[in-house]
Amino acid sequence: MRRPGLAFTLLLGCLALLPAVQPARADGVFSMAAGPPAGFEDLSAAQTTQADVYYGGEFLATVFVDFDPYQVTIHDPLSAVELIPNLKDPEKIASVLSGPLPTHAEQLCNSRNRENCGQLYPPQAAVIFDESRYRLTLFVHPAELLVHKIQHDKYLPAPGSGVSGLHNIRMNASGS
Repeated sequence: MRRPGLAFTLLLGCLALLPAVQPARADGVFSMAAGPPAGFEDLSAAQTTQADVYYGGEFLATVFVDFDPYQVTIHDPLSAVELIPNLKDPEKIASVLSGPLPTHAEQLCNSRNRENCGQLYPPQAAVIFDESRYRLTLFVHPAELLVHKIQHDKYLPAPGSGVSGLHNIRMNASGS
């Protein structure tokens, strides 16, 4: 007589435990609620912390911010905005960045979001706030920046020293 296989035995064991599994509700309907579970409400409340401010991939300063999962407020936006090079009107950009701003958390670059991440094209200025790294990345519209003409010389400048030369000395030695 043939004995039942291991897979069949495991299946019978699982089926025997099935009546012991109870649904989450008496009517058997699975329910889902928005927001944190009971006792974890503080995690979605506004928090105050220091955040590193970056612009163009460069660290500018550390500022105090208030944030929750949906918005961030910079305590002193002018202190960070003044460090952005070539701004036409820092006070104007600071006023745009004052008050609650969307965090744009959907623009964070992660393993699932690789295309067009980490970029914003705001009408004047905007931020991406990464609450897991306390990083605030500033974005300013190009029209708000000063334009500098880049001047390139056609030729290298004349050398300040006289005639020079380059020597190459090569030597191989072997012995026993």
